[in-house]
Formats: sequence, structure tokens, C-alpha cells
Amino acid sequence: MSKRALRKQDNAKANESVFNTPKFWYSMVAMGMMFAGGFVQFVIQITDFMGAATSAHLTWFDLTSGDNAKLALLSGEPYVMYCVDDTTERMPVPELIIDIKKELQKSKH
Repeated sequence: MSKRALRKQDNAKANESVFNTPKFWYSMVAMGMMFAGGFVQFVIQITDFMGAATSAHLTWFDLTSGDNAKLALLSGEPYVMYCVDDTTERMPVPELIIDIKKELQKSKH
């Protein structure tokens, strides 16, 4: 082959797009699958976190009123009572109370 033909071949190879090679597309598919897996794990973590936050939600009501006390004590439904005073008012709810509530919700369904 002449030098000119070799140079033409070299230029054609140099100008060839990377996007046309199968190796590029295989690597893009592999990276896309890794990204999708990571994104799915992220979504699962967030929904699990949000689920834990919402299932830990407790309903607060004042037991000094007679109707609420009757509802909690005589209705037959399971209730968890956690007494709050001035020292524990701004503290987080203990894990034990949250665990008991979760168990009661499981047995309810």
C-alpha cells in the first residue's frame, strides 16, 4: 500500500466515532445497570427511613379528660401509655415504647 492509502486509513480510524463501537455501548449498559442498582438502593433506604419515621409516630392526647381516659382504658383496643412531665416533655420517645407500638400494630392486622 502506498503512504497515501495508509494515511487515509489512519485518518479514517482517527475520525471514527467512539459511539459506533460495541465496546462503548457494552460499557454504557454496564454503567447504567450499576447506576440503576445504586438508585434503587437509595430509594429503598429513603422509603425505609420514612416508614420508620412514620411508624414511630405516636398519638398524643390528654388523659385528664374523661373521654380520652375511657377510650384508652376501657375500649379494648391496645394502647401504650407513656407519661410525660416537665423533664421528659422535649425528650425523644424511648425505643422501648416505639417497639411496643410496632408489635401492637403487627398483632392488630
